[in-house]
Amino acid sequence: MNRQYLVQRWEGTLLSLDSNYLPFGRTQQNLKDFRGAPLSSTGKLQGKRFSEYDFSVSDFKDVWLEDCLFEDSAFCEASFVNVSDHGNQFTRCSFEKTDFPL
Repeated sequence: MNRQYLVQRWEGTLLSLDSNYLPFGRTQQNLKDFRGAPLSSTGKLQGKRFSEYDFSVSDFKDVWLEDCLFEDSAFCEASFVNVSDHGNQFTRCSFEKTDFPL
């Protein structure tokens, strides 16, 4: 799947980060398929736990992340432009080609 498709498939789709909500099922790696998710629309994620998610190509631009736990998850080619990181834990996560501007 290409980048454009992964982003466009979210148009008109509810973005819920409930662990039982799987709008696109699981990836071939058996991760919860949130690739291309427009997480910038959430504004703030606080005290959440994410285990076995694929957030590749997702947009975290301007998101405030606080006291979240991300484990066994992928963030390949995700955008973390202007993210505020406060006390989060990333355990066994991959960040290949992720945009972390300084």
